[in-house]
Amino acid sequence: MGGSILAMQGEAMTTREARKTPFELLVVLSGEATCSGAVFVDDGEEVQMGGRGDRWSLVRFYGGRAGDRVFVGSKVRNGGYALSQEWVIRKVTFLGLVKKGEGPAQFELYGPRGESLDSGFVTEAGSVGGDRFVILEVSSLTVPLGQEFSLEFKVKEKSCVT
Repeated sequence: MGGSILAMQGEAMTTREARKTPFELLVVLSGEATCSGAVFVDDGEEVQMGGRGDRWSLVRFYGGRAGDRVFVGSKVRNGGYALSQEWVIRKVTFLGLVKKGEGPAQFELYGPRGESLDSGFVTEAGSVGGDRFVILEVSSLTVPLGQEFSLEFKVKEKSCVT
């Protein structure tokens, strides 16, 4: 069984205000299996979800692990609406990484265009049976929600597994 990807927006007093906040992705990995999730955004007025109009976008997220690479990306349908609203993904948090051995977990992060990222933050979440669980947060992103993307990180020195 695979993991899940949850798209979240910030809190606010009204839905209208909350819709102006950036998105965050919570990526829950499960072994070598893939994970997925989706978010549907619209203008809040249309009665028919995903109808013929152009005031909606559907973003399907995928992620997982392949060897020493852990990744998340998206496929977008009717992305023009999300782009017109200027919605962006500001942060991605990965759960489900297990660190083997001593010393800090180390990652090489790569952004949507293959660029190296320095904005990763690793937190040790706890330990069970000698394995230490870590959380990886990648922040300060400006990934447009309505545009397909991929983000990956490589595990250095085989220090982490999922």
